Amino acid sequence: MFENKRKNHLKSKLIIDQLFSIGKVITKHPFRLVYLTVKEPTFTGVQHLISVPKRNFKLAVSRNKIRRKISEVYRLNSSELKDETRAKNVHVAIGIIYIGKKETEYAVVDQKLTAILHELVLKIKA
Repeated sequence: MFENKRKNHLKSKLIIDQLFSIGKVITKHPFRLVYLTVKEPTFTGVQHLISVPKRNFKLAVSRNKIRRKISEVYRLNSSELKDETRAKNVHVAIGIIYIGKKETEYAVVDQKLTAILHELVLKIKA
């Protein structure tokens, strides 16, 4: 029931570089999701990173607030994605980038991120 949060965070510099160089992109404003299927033996399940650019939000307080909203929505809606990756025996690295210029409400973040995650599940199924 309780998973180790640190295991789900993407920390490998090699995989992050691959993610942004050869990963596939799904965009629904205000999010860009970059994903990559990984075939490395030490990589397991679904690992993610969340990025809110400093260029758009100068204050760390606002960046952290957005990051917390995104991570909470991801935590609540990632079960379908995790189940699908287990069923297909696929390992996925995900980068969620907030590309909006203004801070959005939780309901909008929930709606858009859920739609992107559902689209990713459909692409993994195919």
